[in-house]
Amino acid sequence: MKKAIVLAEDKGVVIHTVDSMKQLGKACGIDVNAAIVAIKK
Repeated sequence: MKKAIVLAEDKGVVIHTVDSMKQLGKACGIDVNAAIVAIKK
């Protein structure tokens, strides 16, 4: 996961963290747990 964080920082992508995979899935509006999520606009 550190590689993804470094890449995001290098590209100027805003990073938000949560306390659990369940919270991340819920925050992204998906019905499954997630370790990492990217939202393309």
